[in-house]
Order: sequence, then C-alpha cells, then structure tokens
Amino acid sequence: MTEGAANPTISVVIPTYNRAAMVTLAIESALAQTHPPTEVIVVDDGSSDGTRKILHERFGNKIVFIEQANQGVAVARNTGIRRARGEWIAFLDSDECWHRRKLEVQTNWLRQHPDANMLAGGVGKLHSPDVCTADLPATAGTQCDRVPLSDLVISACFQTSTVMVRRSSLEEVGLFDAGLRSSEDRDLWIRLGARFDVWKMETNLTFTRIEERDHLSGRPTSTEKNLQLMIDKVFRQLPELRGQRSLRRKALSVAAHEAGLLYTEHGDHAKAIRLMMRSLCLWPLPRKGSSGSRVKTLAVLGLRLTKIRKEFQKK
Repeated sequence: MTEGAANPTISVVIPTYNRAAMVTLAIESALAQTHPPTEVIVVDDGSSDGTRKILHERFGNKIVFIEQANQGVAVARNTGIRRARGEWIAFLDSDECWHRRKLEVQTNWLRQHPDANMLAGGVGKLHSPDVCTADLPATAGTQCDRVPLSDLVISACFQTSTVMVRRSSLEEVGLFDAGLRSSEDRDLWIRLGARFDVWKMETNLTFTRIEERDHLSGRPTSTEKNLQLMIDKVFRQLPELRGQRSLRRKALSVAAHEAGLLYTEHGDHAKAIRLMMRSLCLWPLPRKGSSGSRVKTLAVLGLRLTKIRKEFQKK
C-alpha cells in the first residue's frame, strides 16, 4: 500500500444470481466488518427470485445495487470492478461470508507489506453464522506465504471470496475473461501471478456453504472444457509460461483429475475412469499422496462400473 495506506479504501464486489435467500448473509458479513469497506457493490446477474425487492427492503442505500441481464459471474464481477471507487477490490460470493475481522486482518498485513498487490486466504466451513463473530487466535494473519506462479497454474490455490487485489493491478492485467464460463478466476490469478507476487494468508477468514456450492459444478462437461480452454489460453498468451511443457502437463493432469471427480459425482463412471487414466499418464508422480488417491479412485470406479455392467447383463 502506498497512497492511502493509513486507511485504504476497499470496494467489496458481490455477484449474485437467484440466491436471495443466501446473499443477505454475505452482505451482512461485509457491512459488519471491523475495518468498514468504502462500499459494498452487489451485482444481480438477472435474478428472477425477487432479489432486488428483498435487498432494497433489507439494506436500502447501505449497498450499491446493480442489475444486469444474465451474462455469467465473470461479467457480473467485472461490472462491479468498473463501478468500484476503492483502491482495493475484495471479492465475496453470494453463498459465502466473512469473519467480521477479515478486512481488518488482511489490511493490517498489507500495511506492513506496501508493495503487495494481491492477498488471498484460507477457507472454513460455514457450520453456523456464529463463526463470523468467533474470537480469532492471537496469531491470526501473521502467517503469509508467497504462492509461486507454477502452483497457480497447476491447481486452484484459494477461493475467490478470500481475495483482496489492488484495483490498479486488475486494470493492468485485465479483468475476468467473460469467454470462460468456469475457471475464469484461476485465469485471472495466473495473469496476476505472472506480473506480481501473490500472497496467501493461512488464517480462515472466509466461510463457505460446502453443501450449497455443489450445484455450481453441476456441468462436468462444461467444467472439463473450460479448464482445457483456460490452460491453453495462459500457456499461449503469457511469455512466462511459453515452452514450459512439463508444467503444462502437470496442469492438464490436475484438470483431468478434477473433471474426473465431477463425472464420478454425476454417475458417469466410464468418463471418470478415462480422465483419471489421462491424469496418471500426464503426471504419474505428482505431489505427495495425490497419485495414490487417483489410483484408489480408479479402483473404486472400476468396481462400480463392473457392478453396473453385471446388473445390466442380468436384465
């Protein structure tokens, strides 16, 4: 932080689509921050569930409410960024919430590291709204590590709702890619990581409804396609990644594994097995433990597929 370091201005950007029942908690957690944001911008991406009426009655002029036709989360976030006045942008998804000290803890670290351009953090499970007001340990926010570009390329290192990023940095590398229907956040973090240091705070200051997020990944075919598009794009466009064939194989391996897990959840075991095999072929010896996990998943899928075939043959 440079200009405005004593009291940095922060714009919170919350995209939402047909989540009137959930987005209120996200907004309340942003408004309840011990380090108050300059503004809370909610972008309604074409909801049909009465979101506008509910938020107007509950929050009035405490928030900046923007409506647009349904265009996807990338366009919604970009709309919020373009409207923002703050020096920093803090992202928050409509089905998640922050600890009341989230901005305070992250801002304190950023004051001590004025050259930082982006700071992410850890995520906990939202068992109850009480987690947003629980006491934090004295060490909260003290442990931060730089995330290497290679890690950003290989897999998702953090969730969007944990991120604070300097608005000028976004303007420099470009906003979310509206052409990607998923993985648009990873694409942006990679572009930022190619230009600036990316930091991650270990403290969990963001909380997510795990059971509610499952439907967001409900289209494994689309997820598989967009992961491939995102990887192809960054290796084609970023000079820092050109020619790094080994890194690209690792990224494709993890992408195949992630897509395979989605196909498993949707009961398409044949495609899941194909993708798990592809993952192992691309990167046989990945990080500790993950290779064994993929082999175990393959074994389980193989048993399930054999059982299904036997039942089909009986018919």
